[in-house]
Amino acid sequence: MKHLFALALCFSMVTFSSSRVNAQNIDNLLGTLGTLGAITMYNTYISIGAIIDGESSGGYDNAYAITLLDEQYGLMDKASEQMIALVDSKEIEDPTDVEYVQGMLEVYQGLREQAGYASLYLSDKSDANADQFNTRRDSNWARISSLLALDEE
Repeated sequence: MKHLFALALCFSMVTFSSSRVNAQNIDNLLGTLGTLGAITMYNTYISIGAIIDGESSGGYDNAYAITLLDEQYGLMDKASEQMIALVDSKEIEDPTDVEYVQGMLEVYQGLREQAGYASLYLSDKSDANADQFNTRRDSNWARISSLLALDEE
């Protein structure tokens, strides 16, 4: 995972240092951020469920599944930090764009919690832990589908 963060950091530095940011670039960057953010939210949601399913079916041992969930948690932390820095920089001026990024941040927080509840469930497969996980999973899906307008299709 450290290699992934290093690669992302290098890509960001090369991308942003090699071009001046103007209005057209900002629009392109925001479009890219929105697209990658949507993919990340959707795939993280799916990954957390797949990790639980993989452990339940015997495809992953318990310790490995918890490690994978910890990585999901860490990735959501890193993505959140970057988006918070972007919003705080005031480089996004359009209120609609700011609202979308803040919506992504809410989903990322929910996904962090979902990964945490999944890990807790794998450590102690009680009904209470399963309920916490499922409640967060359901609320995350509602938020993701609303933010990505999946319920309109």
